[in-house]
Amino acid sequence: MNKKGLKVLLIGLGHMGEFHLKKILSTPQVSKIVGVDSSKERLNIIKNTYPIETSENYETLLKTKPFDVAFIATPSVTHFKIAKACLSFGLDIFIEKPAVTNMSEAEELLRLSKKNDCLIQVGFLERFNPTFKKCYEFFKNPLFFEAHRLGTLKRRSLDIDVVHDLMVHDLDLILAINPYPVESVDALGVSIISHQVDLANARIHFSNSSIANLTASRVSMKEMRKMRLFQIGAYISLDFVEKSAQVVRLDKKEGFKLENIVSEGEPDALQSQTKAFFEAVQNRTQPQVTMYDAMRTMEVIDHINSSIANNLKKIKKANKLSNPNEVLFSGL
Repeated sequence: MNKKGLKVLLIGLGHMGEFHLKKILSTPQVSKIVGVDSSKERLNIIKNTYPIETSENYETLLKTKPFDVAFIATPSVTHFKIAKACLSFGLDIFIEKPAVTNMSEAEELLRLSKKNDCLIQVGFLERFNPTFKKCYEFFKNPLFFEAHRLGTLKRRSLDIDVVHDLMVHDLDLILAINPYPVESVDALGVSIISHQVDLANARIHFSNSSIANLTASRVSMKEMRKMRLFQIGAYISLDFVEKSAQVVRLDKKEGFKLENIVSEGEPDALQSQTKAFFEAVQNRTQPQVTMYDAMRTMEVIDHINSSIANNLKKIKKANKLSNPNEVLFSGL
């Protein structure tokens, strides 16, 4: 590693990539950053706005210039190829979610990371949300989780379904809190504006009898990112948009006690995530969100999408439809 500061390769300078760029530029551990994008138009915008070098080809850079770290913020289907190349050259990598498209890709990246002594951190941003971090101490074996993650239409990310795009964040948080194996999944989803599922609901049963009910949509009229957790003696409500939470606890003497949690003024999630990754790189410690976390989430997502597909087949057969969405929207 470069003792004078980290040399960073940022691959992907689109919407999310530019956000990463801003945080990386404000990080004192970084001595140099080179940005890569396949779009010449995007490269011109970036190099005229930020004091960095740019390139169209990350493969040439890997061969000709030494880097310590790579950030991968390209379309999901390209993640595996790029991550594999970066790990092969010994770079620690930060990779946006969904990290890869299947388990075999994840296993290959893990194999390479171990072989070359590289770190991998996956971009589950909500783990670093100040509201979630402040409430973590209150979670004591929740028995019921309810999450709503609703977004307005954005043309980016339509290459993946809403489960991989949005629901994955709440699923990752729940799996981080609840270590028990998943016993069953029942889910339903529909396509509205793309060829992928754009609205989905999933009900997940865990081995300790806890249940999670998750809803995700990218065709809503307004943004919503809320989660509620119910446990013995307490109820916790989090609003990730408003950066606030409420904890209601039962006190034997005083009855219900309400505590308001406010995280305004705290470092934003992306800043905290970037800082945590660079600290892991410099200290050679395990990142806070690993590829193993991504694999567990991926496994449950596979069950969710399999359940959605099976339920849509049942709807299609029961209603003798060519398109099951017809019956789901017949009342609109």
